This record gives sequence, C-alpha cells and structure tokens, in this order.
Amino acid sequence: MLRQIGVGAGGLALAGTMAFKKANASADIASNAAQSDIVFHGTGFAPMVLHLIVGEAVTITSASGNELQLNSAPDAPEKIAVKVKAGATLKLNFGKPGLYLIYDELTTYFDTKVKQVVARKSAKHFPLPAYMIILVTDKNGRGPKTTDATINIPDSYMTFEPWAIVVNAGDPITFVNDDMDMHIVMPSPEPMLMPKVRADKKLETSLWQEQMNSFDPITLDGHGGKGILTIAQPGLHHYFCPVHAVYSSDSYTFAPLKSFGGYPFIMDGVIVVLPK
Repeated sequence: MLRQIGVGAGGLALAGTMAFKKANASADIASNAAQSDIVFHGTGFAPMVLHLIVGEAVTITSASGNELQLNSAPDAPEKIAVKVKAGATLKLNFGKPGLYLIYDELTTYFDTKVKQVVARKSAKHFPLPAYMIILVTDKNGRGPKTTDATINIPDSYMTFEPWAIVVNAGDPITFVNDDMDMHIVMPSPEPMLMPKVRADKKLETSLWQEQMNSFDPITLDGHGGKGILTIAQPGLHHYFCPVHAVYSSDSYTFAPLKSFGGYPFIMDGVIVVLPK
C-alpha cells in the first residue's frame, strides 16, 4: 500500500515517517568505531538514509527471504560489491568520506545515462527500486567536496540533474525546470538530518519535526521556472517531487507514478549540506 506524501489544497499532507536507528557500540573497541543497523524488508531498506563517521560500520540484515547483491554507484568513494544471504547479516566498514548510493543489483540497476538507480522490469516488486544512501564524513560533518549548486530538470528525462550536490550551509541552491510540467521540490518523509548526538527514541519526534521544517517545498513552473533554496542545517537532505513519486512506508522505498514521463525512474535527489 502506497501512502502518498503530497501538497493538497489545505497545505502539506505528510505521512510515512521512519525513525533513526539507534547506534550500537561496536565490538571493535580498538578502533572506537560506532555501529548502526540497516534492515532490508524485501522491497526497501530501513533506514533508507544514514550518516556515518569515517571508521564507523553499518550492519545490513536481509530480514526477507531474499538474497541481496549490494553494489555502489560508479562515483562512490570506495567500490562496494558484496552479497548478503537471505536472513543473514553483513558488516560494512567505511574508511573514506563521501556519498555512497548503494542498491540491490538483483532487483535494481544503475542507469549510466540518467545516472540514477531504477527497478529492473523483471523484479518481483517492479517499479519499486531497492536503494539506500549513506553519507560518510569526519567527526565535524565534513569530508565531501563542494559542487556546483545548480540543479536542472531537463525536458528529456524529467529527473533532477545532478542527482546529488554538496554545498555549504546557507549557500543558495538554484533549481531550473526546463520541462513543460510543473514540479515540486519537497523534503523526503524520512528524518535524516545529522543530529548533534546519536538519535534515540526520545529524540525521534523532535528530529522528525526538525527535518520536515528543514526547508519549505518549492514549486517550479514549467518551461523555465526557477526556485532558490537555502538550507542552514548541515546534514543529508533527501528530497523528491510529490507530483511524480510517492513514498511507501510499508515498502521502505519510493515508487514512480505511471503518469510520470520519466517512469520508472524515481524523481528524487540529494543535497549534502556541510557546516560552515
């Protein structure tokens, strides 16, 4: 069941929250590394977005009856190509800072032309892609290099290009819509900002509210519509267009709407905001 997050006549309609996973102490005392957990539920990963410090590890568990073949996008700081058997758990360590787009090769692939992941048509849960985003920084939230702060929506693929950018806190981000359709830039329904302390159950509500207030949705008119976005809160901001994609809180991933010209791609993107 897909619970749509969109903009209605009465304002924002929000649903499908996902809580931060609490970090657990690693058994590797010598490295003083922390450990977080990600669970694959058969269609998507929970949490879908995670922030780690260099040297930390993440434990990935396949809670479904499906094996995982995890691959990283070509521009990942380090190549990841590992298998997780059905019902098994794998520990991944991250030694280099940067943004890691990781997906299940068995159900999802990385399209080198569009430069995004997309569900395989042969997959059981098509058009739902199985992917997650992991940001790795130093302890001060730095590491990735800044990029150009302009995001375009071309009239060909109807996606946000580039899919990921890195900016400093408070820097203006320009969106340009060259497509004929109207699009909306909206924060993803998952909480994903970098907290100053590790998240626990007491912080889930406040972090959720903080994330949803991280920026107001921007409407981009067709045929050259523009919008400027500034984000003061450092962190990993995952956004999407609610006109052409929906988030499923049951499947832990996004689904493209069939009316979307870029179907079956997900119209989403990532903004990494570094501390000043």
